[in-house]
Amino acid sequence: MRQILHFRLGQAPFPDQASRAALESFQNHHQGSLAINIQNADGSTIVWSTNSKQSSKTIIPNSAFVTASNRRDWLVTNPIYAARYENWIIPMRLPLYDAHGKVVGFLGRPTALPQLSRFVPRAGVYIFLDHAGHPLAELDDHGQWGPPDLQASSVMEHVRVTIPGYPWDLEMRWQPASWLDALPLSAWLQISLPFLALVLLLWLLFRVSINTVDLLLGLRQFQAAALAIHHRLLRVNSSFALYPALCDAVIQESNIHSCFLLQRGDEESAITLLAAASNCAEFAALRELPPPAGTDEGAPRTLVMEALHRGSVQRSDRIQDCVMIAPLRAALARENLCCAIAQPIFLAGRAEAWGVLLCLQQARSQASDTIEKFLLQIAENFGLVLSLWQRRDALNQAQGMLDLLAEFDPLTGAANRSRLEKAFSDFHLRIGEGGASAALAVVDIDDFHRVNERLQREAGDQLLFLMRERLESALEPGDLVARLGGDEFILLVSFPGDAQSLRRKLDDVEAALGIDFALPADASLHLEASIGVATLTGSGELFLDSLLRQAQQALSLAKAHKADRLHSWAIAGEELETKPRTLAQRLLAENALEVWYQPIVDGLDGRVLGVEALARLRDEDGRIISPAEFLPYLKLEEIQNLSWQLLARALEDISALEQDGWPLWFSFNVPAESFTRFCLPCLRGVLAGSPVSPERITMEILEGSDFLDQPSAAEVMREIRAMGIHLALDDVGTAYASLQRLRDLPIDKIKIDQHFVRALPEHPEDLHFIRILQDLAEEIGLGLVVEGVESAEILDVLLTLGIPQLQGYAVSRPVPLKGLRRFLELPLRLDGPRPATLLGLYAGILSIHAVIKKTLQPIGRQLFILESALRRDGPYDHALSRLGYTPGHPLHLAYRRYQSMLSRALAGAVESARNRYWQDVEVALRDLQKQILAERQREISGNEEGRERQ
Repeated sequence: MRQILHFRLGQAPFPDQASRAALESFQNHHQGSLAINIQNADGSTIVWSTNSKQSSKTIIPNSAFVTASNRRDWLVTNPIYAARYENWIIPMRLPLYDAHGKVVGFLGRPTALPQLSRFVPRAGVYIFLDHAGHPLAELDDHGQWGPPDLQASSVMEHVRVTIPGYPWDLEMRWQPASWLDALPLSAWLQISLPFLALVLLLWLLFRVSINTVDLLLGLRQFQAAALAIHHRLLRVNSSFALYPALCDAVIQESNIHSCFLLQRGDEESAITLLAAASNCAEFAALRELPPPAGTDEGAPRTLVMEALHRGSVQRSDRIQDCVMIAPLRAALARENLCCAIAQPIFLAGRAEAWGVLLCLQQARSQASDTIEKFLLQIAENFGLVLSLWQRRDALNQAQGMLDLLAEFDPLTGAANRSRLEKAFSDFHLRIGEGGASAALAVVDIDDFHRVNERLQREAGDQLLFLMRERLESALEPGDLVARLGGDEFILLVSFPGDAQSLRRKLDDVEAALGIDFALPADASLHLEASIGVATLTGSGELFLDSLLRQAQQALSLAKAHKADRLHSWAIAGEELETKPRTLAQRLLAENALEVWYQPIVDGLDGRVLGVEALARLRDEDGRIISPAEFLPYLKLEEIQNLSWQLLARALEDISALEQDGWPLWFSFNVPAESFTRFCLPCLRGVLAGSPVSPERITMEILEGSDFLDQPSAAEVMREIRAMGIHLALDDVGTAYASLQRLRDLPIDKIKIDQHFVRALPEHPEDLHFIRILQDLAEEIGLGLVVEGVESAEILDVLLTLGIPQLQGYAVSRPVPLKGLRRFLELPLRLDGPRPATLLGLYAGILSIHAVIKKTLQPIGRQLFILESALRRDGPYDHALSRLGYTPGHPLHLAYRRYQSMLSRALAGAVESARNRYWQDVEVALRDLQKQILAERQREISGNEEGRERQ
């Protein structure tokens, strides 16, 4: 067969068509040949085979083949049993050489031996392969080839078969079967199975007995350990010492390697390490424990959190996988720790776990059930002991609180009456020792009720607490701060015998209270306090109440002179130090007040509707002092008294004018802080003797703080309105005035701040604010007064806008009563065409444009009639002509363009938000406004140049 194979040089043996046919014919004519195959040079791969089902990888290594005869090319290997063919097979092959005698492959032939198919290989079977009757090899009972055992062959039974096509015989030998081997399988099973069952049962009983004994011994050991731990916990002298005592006892009384006591933190996933004990110094030194972690539906959850959440013991036998901290993982491996047990701890009467006892074990630790029962008993004992300690601590804390309340004020922490009396006795005993003296001071917060009304009671309580802290910071450690109630604090201080030392200490207290108090919600509050002081000497009063009365009398003196006192404190028995009076205070005390009046006229016909009563002071030289000069030097109480004096004078003058035929109403300014419970009696007392009706009086509220936000102020204002007096909110647009106050306060009219009005020539855009306030007052039913009308140009602007009531220098300056009579005899004339100035033209066009724009959206075509207001022969055409701007002038052309764009937008009959022409109207309006303001600026510049030439 080797001679008929043909293959190309350099290629692996592969038969051509003729060779393939010859090989297949050889297989078909030789019985027992399963296949003829060609293998590669190392015999590991079958490159071609007559049997297509044969695997491409050989199952016999090259080293397993041996020479079976005196011919070196006849190679054979172990006979094998092929389950696939259900037959014995002996693999054989011949080497294939190239022209140079080099092995380039093998020709293989697996041959079946059907004669041996009924013999199954088992221990004790020997196989001989011989030639000419001589044995060549032997397969022992271990499946290994070796030299034949000739001596054993005589005592063996055998079967011998001839290998087809080869001069070999294959012989299988085995020992004669014993009586046990002769038994059938069923009989052998009937004999052996009961015996095996008996042996297995005995072994199981032995193991159960051993485990039971071990369990009982372990339980006894852990019960003794648990009892010892319980006794150690009972000997602890504080609740905080319980934590390390528990961990130390668990380590010392059991085989547990490490023990950690953990408690749930403030956050949901936070764990606090309370104590740790371990046989390893590295674990015992831990302050923050990275606990073992597991997973719960994909979210990380620690073993400790599982125990807290479920309320039952949790165990992990793969602690290396649970701990995710590298340094700790290395320590776990080094200590051979493989198990973690987390036992929750419950306090008496609590359903939620208080904490967790986490224990780490080594592989040689005892059974898990025993340890878990041991830890459960330890946790129950610890929970019981800790509950007892907590109840004891709560009782001690309650007793301490009772002791504290017995001597301290619960709101502020200051001393109460009982502690004050004890301290007073101690101070009295120390008087005279080393020249020391003592004093008792009563500190009262001025107008503290306003703080409660403005900031609510909670803020008032917080302020009292801060007050106590501030007072203690200004005193020495041996001094005492007490509170007997309300907003009064009692100071008991010691000082050297000289009076200057007491004054310096009082100055420190005054300076400490002068700093603003920071309240919650970023609120800051400045307080003023009054202090009454009474000194304590060795020969003086021995009773606390008597000394308190002296201090209260000094406090009353300090409060009575808040406006002119030099210090906030007064010392009983000493003259009060006062400030030198200012010129304004002196003139006011000398009755140098004069009442001047500024007329308020109707914006339609110029009639005088009323007057504003203004305060003036006249000095010794006859000079008139305005409020801007003297009000900053008056206290609030003095300003309030000034308002009542001015009201009394004004009532006399208005009554005299009414008798002369001028029934005018009048207004006067009142500070917002005047609207207190003391305001109504003062007001009724002033009005009692006057024939002037309250309905002709208007109180203008001067805003300098948020005092009006207090509910009590609004209630006083309602009572004043019930008397018939009108209320006006002054300086709307600045200061503290707001839309909320216009809604909540019971007012009748508003006065626009004069700063908006005076700045109109420089800032024409402020007209928008005036228009908005005008519309707002009209919509909510309030009267409107515009003050600050300082020039004819501003007057023209406001008349063009239709402002109902006007006040300012362009109408009349403030004048005394005689000057007012002359003004009333020669009233102001406001007739004539409007607008009369470029600024008035600017205001008029802005006003009518706003009306058109606001009305265009809901009305549509019906608005076309409004075009007549801007027709070519309309009032604004005549105004341009009067001002000298004839057709062809840039200003006149800009006005015509605005008219044209407006007419086209009105003819569109579309909502302004969608009218495609309305943008052109807005552009034309802005151009017109720019032209008017430019012409006005040129006019102003020309007037200034004319004055310079003159």
